[in-house]
Amino acid sequence: MFSAKKPDFITRVQMGIFSFSSSWRKTRLQQPRSRLLSDMLQTHTRLSGRQYSAGEIPAADLERIVTLCGTGNIEEIYDVTGMQEMMIRRMRNIKDSYMLQFMIRTKLKLNPIAFREQVDKVCVNLDNLRSVYIYRNMSRPYRVVMKNRSADVNFFDLTDQLRSAPPEAVSSKLEELMEADRRNGFDLERNSLLRILIFKLDEDDTYAFLFSQPHVNSDGISVSMLFRDIFIGYGLKQSTGVDLPIAQSTFREYAEYLKSVDKEKELAWWREYLSGYGGEICLPGYSPSNLDYELNLHFQPFGEETVTALKELQKSCKATFATIIQTVWAILLARLTGKADVVFGSVTAGRDSAVANSMQISGGFINTLLLRSVLKPETSFAEAVQALQKDFRSAMEFSHCSPEDIRGSLGRESALTNHILNFHNYRSNKAGASSAQSALPGLEILGMDVYDNLSYDLALYFRENDVGQYGCTFAYNARTYARESILLIGDYFRQYLALTAERGGVLAVGDYPAPDLMLFELAQQAVTMVRFKKAAFLKSIPVFRGVDDESLMRLTENAVIRSFMRHDLVFGTDDAKEGISLVMDGFIDLSLTDANGWNRKFSFEGRGHMLPLSGVSKGEARTVATVSSATATLMEIPLDNLKQLLTEYPEVAVRTIRILEKKWLNYGRLWANAE
Repeated sequence: MFSAKKPDFITRVQMGIFSFSSSWRKTRLQQPRSRLLSDMLQTHTRLSGRQYSAGEIPAADLERIVTLCGTGNIEEIYDVTGMQEMMIRRMRNIKDSYMLQFMIRTKLKLNPIAFREQVDKVCVNLDNLRSVYIYRNMSRPYRVVMKNRSADVNFFDLTDQLRSAPPEAVSSKLEELMEADRRNGFDLERNSLLRILIFKLDEDDTYAFLFSQPHVNSDGISVSMLFRDIFIGYGLKQSTGVDLPIAQSTFREYAEYLKSVDKEKELAWWREYLSGYGGEICLPGYSPSNLDYELNLHFQPFGEETVTALKELQKSCKATFATIIQTVWAILLARLTGKADVVFGSVTAGRDSAVANSMQISGGFINTLLLRSVLKPETSFAEAVQALQKDFRSAMEFSHCSPEDIRGSLGRESALTNHILNFHNYRSNKAGASSAQSALPGLEILGMDVYDNLSYDLALYFRENDVGQYGCTFAYNARTYARESILLIGDYFRQYLALTAERGGVLAVGDYPAPDLMLFELAQQAVTMVRFKKAAFLKSIPVFRGVDDESLMRLTENAVIRSFMRHDLVFGTDDAKEGISLVMDGFIDLSLTDANGWNRKFSFEGRGHMLPLSGVSKGEARTVATVSSATATLMEIPLDNLKQLLTEYPEVAVRTIRILEKKWLNYGRLWANAE
């Protein structure tokens, strides 16, 4: 009897997960569109008097843009590039994904008002600093340049906190401040996309400047322009009274060029280039993360002699240093996976030489090229280098498609690669005052720390570290790789590079020693232990009473654990989730945001409690969850895993429905009060 009702239970639970609408709410009258908003839209369209670069914009899209940005404050509207659209989708799930931070320690005489004025002057001339990205409830995403938009600049005096603190304590404090700022992320539609926090560290005019920007709106070249215009402009003005001329930077010329690019022709090239490729290559120890991301770093130095010899190898191979490194990585990738045909991502500046001033335009231009290497045991290293360099040059001619564009064109469901290589021309420097540079008027640079998150499960950054060693920083998702696996990969990479440097281009692919995959299996056991801990937590919750251990292990296979600090936003009114969240530790406040924007607290959730999820119908009440304790930890279980469990254990569905029904009652009471 009970089994015949299983579909009913599952359906009711799914409805509760996706929406907390109840039948009485459906009778709510739909309000007509505001006449004032309609008039604003017509006025704006009439006053603009021209076609935006984005071309024809649907009326509903333009209405929302005008609502958010104002009728008289829109200078230009651009379509986003394929890579920008890919970043925006990723940022909706992970706040600090595709984020770029620079913490610069300096000595200078700081006049806060004059510094803010210099920043405002830069924002007037660089149109990306006056931009927002409108994408929610739109037919397609847009970049909107506003006529008036200021950076978010704030000053903090830490002299009392850091008085007599040793250098390592100061560095630790600055790292905490960087991390705290990253957790805030960026609301691309509403926030200023340049955030500057300035910390006074002592009475001797030592400051730390934290610049944070989303990658969708900035890149390394743009950061160089920004620092030049802000710091040199400020120093020159303060020391000589002369204003530094700031060249205007607008994306318009580049946008017009992009319209001339034949994307279908480019995608056809990529389809041919990747035809026959088997699919995503997973390194040993890889475990899917379900979009959860916890960045960890490991630096693997290569050794000075190895680097010198590899640079000498450029001459005989007639290739760039980057191509030499990429080829060694391709060989390691092939030996680790047992695949002769491998693909990896390579980050490019994304600035096309067809646009004369592309290197002087400020904005988010980076893209990722997919490079393929077909390696047979008898293939010589020199042959592999030449083939890869040839492919890179060809790929650059068809470099306006993002990896997501290419994946879609190939009809693939999974990504073509889950890792990328990136070559940096700057380095972190925490050496302290002894490394001070005085290249700028009235300014000494004491050190710099960089955070560059491109949000792939594995990103390899090649550059010098803070003590002058050249090597590779493995930026990896700790939800995907155990640290032990990354250490093994890094050490094998070092060995392969040293062997290449020693024997040069005479090596064949089959000459590289085969990695011991048993070591990776041992490292993977650390990941399995984490899953045991997740299952043990679920077993302690009454709703999962009676579920066997094996089923709980399957349920946690793609479950993710997220950590939050006090006042962090767990989810907001525009977030959409597909699963359930359980509180593992700490306390969460749940508030309801009514149609007028008022937040009303209605629940206080602790360990073992199930959270309702956002994403209800437009125009109805929505929930907001924030952390009320010092820290909190949540486990998020994806919908697909949950559905499988509910099929096997309908009694869990009954308990889940009862929990959700109580949430609905709270919603109903608050909504009635709001009316």
